[in-house]
Amino acid sequence: MSALGIWLWLGCGSPCDTTVSDLVGDGLDQNCDGIDGTDTDGDGLASWQSGGQDCDDGDPARGKGIQVYQDLDSDGFGNVNLPIWLCDGDDLGYTSVQSTDCNDFDDTVHPEHPEICDLVDNDCDGLIDSNDDIEDPSGLVPHYWDGDGDGFGAGEVFYACLLMPNTSLVGTDCDDDNADVAPDQRDVGGDNIDNNCDGVDDTVEPCTYTQCDHEYSVFGTPLSMVYIPVHENLGHTWMMGSPSD
Repeated sequence: MSALGIWLWLGCGSPCDTTVSDLVGDGLDQNCDGIDGTDTDGDGLASWQSGGQDCDDGDPARGKGIQVYQDLDSDGFGNVNLPIWLCDGDDLGYTSVQSTDCNDFDDTVHPEHPEICDLVDNDCDGLIDSNDDIEDPSGLVPHYWDGDGDGFGAGEVFYACLLMPNTSLVGTDCDDDNADVAPDQRDVGGDNIDNNCDGVDDTVEPCTYTQCDHEYSVFGTPLSMVYIPVHENLGHTWMMGSPSD
């Protein structure tokens, strides 16, 4: 081994490879240029690409620049994990001096964006929709509290984001404390409970095939119709269609 080879081996602690991209921060000088990082122009500063502060590692006259952060979505906020050092006069495109973007691939996500109903943490505060203060109310829809979790709510309507827990978009539950009472439940007669919220405690007769499913053909297109019973004793009526004119 030549004297130079011995010096390189002892100086670096391992064989040298000048083609290696030496990264700053690992405490190792993999390319044996005398610094932790890649210093191509020999100005004593590692290139920003390798984690250093040299804004132009090809020109020793251009050393430490200004620190900015990658801003791929151009929302004015960069990624703190992707710092870039630019020289004076360099193009600032796709960079930002702000480093607080929690999603650099979506321009509707940054600390100054209003929180909206989209199942996304728009303002980077760690909260999403129903757990957060909604600043943009355009996505709010009417809801009802669903205390018993049967899919039907009750009480006064209020506006909130979709998929809000313990709520329903339907407010026709007549007992929101009992999951066995809801408009889609089968009523059991004689128990003094109006299970299906139709105002009557009775047993609905089982629906036969003839009542439940009528197959018709309209101009060759199959049409399935279902019989809907009404409580005559309550005076219910049901109309369908339009005037002859």
